[in-house]
Amino acid sequence: MRYGMISLFMLFFVLNGCATSYQARGPMGGYEDTQIDKNTIKVTFRGNAYISEETVSNYLLYRCAEVTAEKEYDYFIIIESDGKISTTQLPGQYTSSTTGIYGGGSVTGTTTGIYVPGATLNKPRETALIKMYSGEKPDDNISAYSAREVMKYLGPKVKPQKSTRPRKASEGTIDKDGNIIKKQ
Repeated sequence: MRYGMISLFMLFFVLNGCATSYQARGPMGGYEDTQIDKNTIKVTFRGNAYISEETVSNYLLYRCAEVTAEKEYDYFIIIESDGKISTTQLPGQYTSSTTGIYGGGSVTGTTTGIYVPGATLNKPRETALIKMYSGEKPDDNISAYSAREVMKYLGPKVKPQKSTRPRKASEGTIDKDGNIIKKQ
């Protein structure tokens, strides 16, 4: 029984020991988009306990830029944003065994045990409601971001999986720097 619980605890940490990568939402986290209207999208990025808040912020901003480019807009404005941390407390566990010897009217015994400490898991999540627009990004709005520039500068940090899926049949693909490679 005690080895079963320890094995289960270790399996949990092995399966969850990797930080969330930039990906669509799955069991380990990722991004999720909800279209609100033609040019408004709610984007959420959920991380697991092994990713920093800063990385989640970068992934969210990158996803906002990526969605903007996929929808054929040039820039986006963050209308509202929200960041939260979900905390889970895993309890510690102590398992023991006791052996005893009876002899001469008395009992002597020994107890041995293994303690596995608990853990606190903090999972960051960020959500942004964005409006997407065509044309030049307004310089006087600090909440406005050029989709191509965000993809260019955050791309090396985010390192999304390479996609060869064209945005539209008439267009090509987006390279790692956020540039459109025209279809031949």
